Amino acid sequence: MFCLPNCYTKNPDDFDPSNPYNDPEVMLEIREHLVREKWIQIEKAKIIREKLKWCYSVEGINHLQKC
Repeated sequence: MFCLPNCYTKNPDDFDPSNPYNDPEVMLEIREHLVREKWIQIEKAKIIREKLKWCYSVEGINHLQKC
């Protein structure tokens, strides 16, 4: 069964989750959307990691309170 995450709440009208391969075009559209959302989450994590590295290098020993 093809499972949609919460971020893609509304299924396209012609998409059948029990048989996702019935319409390959819609399935690929949903897959592309999911991949895009995943890349956004990855990039957000990278930005937060960079900010945390910078804060740690600036604050030093007080990084737990300041960052």
